[in-house]
Amino acid sequence: MDLGLKIPSLKNNKHLYDLNGQLQHKIKFIDFIPDQIKNIYVIGHSVGAKLILDLLKSSPKFNEKVAKCYVMVPTIEKIALSSNGKIFTKLTSLFFLARIILLLFNIIPLSFRKRLVKFFCRDIPEEFHDACLEYTKTEVIEKVFFMAVDEMEKITDYDEELIRNNLHRLKLYYGRTDGWVRKRYYYDIIEKFPEIDAELCNKNYDHAFVIKSGVECGAMVGEWIKKS
Repeated sequence: MDLGLKIPSLKNNKHLYDLNGQLQHKIKFIDFIPDQIKNIYVIGHSVGAKLILDLLKSSPKFNEKVAKCYVMVPTIEKIALSSNGKIFTKLTSLFFLARIILLLFNIIPLSFRKRLVKFFCRDIPEEFHDACLEYTKTEVIEKVFFMAVDEMEKITDYDEELIRNNLHRLKLYYGRTDGWVRKRYYYDIIEKFPEIDAELCNKNYDHAFVIKSGVECGAMVGEWIKKS
């Protein structure tokens, strides 16, 4: 059903698509949670981990209701220094070229575009191909790119006091081979906080684990919640 809703353009709404805009969106969502609901368990992936920490700092209601936060491959520090971050920052000046290519790509008939996506994304399960096709739309990718640049600039150091004050309700799961979160960040944080509940993956899950290992990771987090 078409509700006539339109996603705001980036041009005059950059405040909606940066990290702070994402944070404000989550705060407004949390405000809708009924007061009688308590002991919420929150799961965050990648930059979602950064947003969880920011919510603990910025939203009294979130702080009051959350019992446990599970953060998967937490992108909470020095993202620009990761291997993928370094590549991304070097290629930012070429985004205009990618935009031109995508504009030309979207002129092609949809059936042919689907075939190209199927070919280039053949290592990705087919149920994700429609989502991949969405990412070829310039109005989508420009928002993704804008937020990624903002993340590179703003995700530098985490708030040590905030983590220390919330050790009892944080569970961190780091990837062993992760292009966005360096493995040394795991060793650094357990050295800084010896009592922290942090784990290094021993199952070779990717940073984007939802693509190939979503069921396994979901079951793993489900067991953590049961134990809580």
